Amino acid sequence: IYLSGITINVNGLIQSGYENYGLNISVDTPVGDGSTKTVGQKIAELDKITTPLTDAEVLTDKYCIKKGGEKFNATKGYYEYEVSAYYNPTTKKIIIPDIESYSGNVYLTGDIISTGNGRIMAMDGSYDIDIRNNIDRDLQLGRMVTSNIAGRITINNTATKTLTEITKANVKTTDSSGKVTTVKRTDNYTYK
Repeated sequence: IYLSGITINVNGLIQSGYENYGLNISVDTPVGDGSTKTVGQKIAELDKITTPLTDAEVLTDKYCIKKGGEKFNATKGYYEYEVSAYYNPTTKKIIIPDIESYSGNVYLTGDIISTGNGRIMAMDGSYDIDIRNNIDRDLQLGRMVTSNIAGRITINNTATKTLTEITKANVKTTDSSGKVTTVKRTDNYTYK
């Protein structure tokens, strides 16, 4: 995420990356496409298709049995990612496409202020991928790739003329004279 402006008011959540990728489906799970259909109903509808299909051909909205996307976890206070699921009526398999998760990076440049409740999160390290299939159809998973690259928050504060880089391990601040201060980071670092 790159944000640049004269003044940036961080008064909500800025999040780059997801800590958790998941899917938990059963026949009663809503498809999530705006209709009232359940996953079981959508599979029954798709099973009527007799045209042979490849797995690549079913990775479209027509064959999507569970629409995914980012979901806010109110308990944890950040977004997680729900994986989409597709159904191939030819093979009778539920298809989960490739999942590639990367660390988060946030770059802010400007006079950085907060009028309250500001949080910046850059997800770090390996991620959890939890796929649960409670349907009597085989599950075919794509590639599951998790990176173990450090997340980073970089704040170039033009008002204080400082550059602050926050990683999981350290907070490194460089002032306008070039003086560098590095401190070990605590779990919840408060930027001032």
